[in-house]
Amino acid sequence: MNPLRLGTDEEFGVVRRYLDASGFTLLAVITRLHQTLPYDFTQFRPGPNDTDPQDSLELLIRIFVLGETTTPAQLASFMPIEVCTAMYTLGLLAPYPEPPQQIYSPVALCPVEGAFIVSDRWSMPGDKYFKLASDSVYPALTFNAQVFLNSLFRSPCDSLLDLCSGTGVAALLGAAGFAQHAVAADIAERCVAFSEFNRRLNALPNVSVVQSDVYSALEGQTFDRILAHPPYVPVLRPKWVYHDGGTDGEDITRRIVEGLPQFLRPGGVFQCHTMASDRDLALEQRIRQWLGDAQTEFDVLLVVWGELDPAKFALATSLKEKNLEDLETWKKLFEEWKVRNMLDVSITLVRHAQACAPLDIRRMGSNRSRPSEVDWLLRWQRIAGLQEVHQTLLQSRPIAAEGLQFAVTHIIEAGELRADSCRASIQYPFNVDVEIDRWMPLLLSACNGQRTGLELYELMRQQEHIPQDTEPAKFATLLAALVSSGFIVVPEFAPPAVMQAKAASQ
Repeated sequence: MNPLRLGTDEEFGVVRRYLDASGFTLLAVITRLHQTLPYDFTQFRPGPNDTDPQDSLELLIRIFVLGETTTPAQLASFMPIEVCTAMYTLGLLAPYPEPPQQIYSPVALCPVEGAFIVSDRWSMPGDKYFKLASDSVYPALTFNAQVFLNSLFRSPCDSLLDLCSGTGVAALLGAAGFAQHAVAADIAERCVAFSEFNRRLNALPNVSVVQSDVYSALEGQTFDRILAHPPYVPVLRPKWVYHDGGTDGEDITRRIVEGLPQFLRPGGVFQCHTMASDRDLALEQRIRQWLGDAQTEFDVLLVVWGELDPAKFALATSLKEKNLEDLETWKKLFEEWKVRNMLDVSITLVRHAQACAPLDIRRMGSNRSRPSEVDWLLRWQRIAGLQEVHQTLLQSRPIAAEGLQFAVTHIIEAGELRADSCRASIQYPFNVDVEIDRWMPLLLSACNGQRTGLELYELMRQQEHIPQDTEPAKFATLLAALVSSGFIVVPEFAPPAVMQAKAASQ
């Protein structure tokens, strides 16, 4: 049963103005709750609280975030009667079954960036009356939802589609910030109702809400931005609409990608946070298979946030479900699918505006990897092989990146100590940790902003680290790879944080 009711614009306006006047912002909430990033509001559980709230902000946090009950007297202290009436009318407040004279909210209401987002609750006072319905509307303030929202490009676009929209949060933030028009689409009727409620609560007329099984209700439409945070958990038995991604977890993600050639415009961008797997083919190649005949029209960039061994997933899932018989079923399925590892991954697909060679890029994300870094990497990789860029690299003065680290392994051989292998690592713009040739630290340490790329080339030849007959163009290719990895910074092609630091110092 949906507790929400669509009231008048005036009733929504009364509630919205009260939330604003109370300072009900995300920063204020996490400050009052003594949280740090990353946070997950679903970890909160209501507890007994005999003290009176000190202000309207504390009252809102108790009711809508913590899920506590309140009393008519506490409401009257900080909530004007017209606000209280509007909240009752809209279904945001209701009498709690017991004890008497207690009031609660049957939903969660949380500030997300500049919007107010209503979702289903993840707990109730005492949990006595709480049961998570199969079509529950997933909260927008979870760790995974944060990763998804934080990964989104915020550049202007004409038409945005938010698939598997849940609360509609991505569509609402897009419509409020960078999209001319946004569509929130979800298969669950309950999600559609909550998204429409959130659209009205945030007064966003440039959002349309539709019930749609992926693209089923969108025939004939195209978009220049398509977003998705789909259900992606592998399941043997269906449980929750927002959670279940089919047996291998990829059913919905695969269907969304398969529809991109029809629904994503040339020059458009698709962004998705999901779980997927490397199998006999790497995920990049499998995504290209899903794109079918149009696969060469797309660049594929993966930012991997975590990897999970399939055997560990099988064991953890079987223990969680308290059914060890599932363990053998999972093992057989993963062997049949040839799953090598499972990825917590953000996928970015860019459809070419004009014919060009497709790119496949994979990086490990770090806490400093943002959409601006993804955009920088895509633009850099698109030009990195151009002859004129190679000429620029040879004329520029590269600088070894701040925070670049080396780990050298030494061995004893014939009674002597010698370097056996060397690894280089960096945390920005992405988390890169790779084995490199043993002479490379000498090259990277020589990148001090004083020598040009051509002078570095001559120095490496003189020290016999590269063959004498190495062409400058081949050395420029090496420099381009070092820029891509983040190991060196070339002022003309510096990543965003470097450019911002330089601008701030001037």
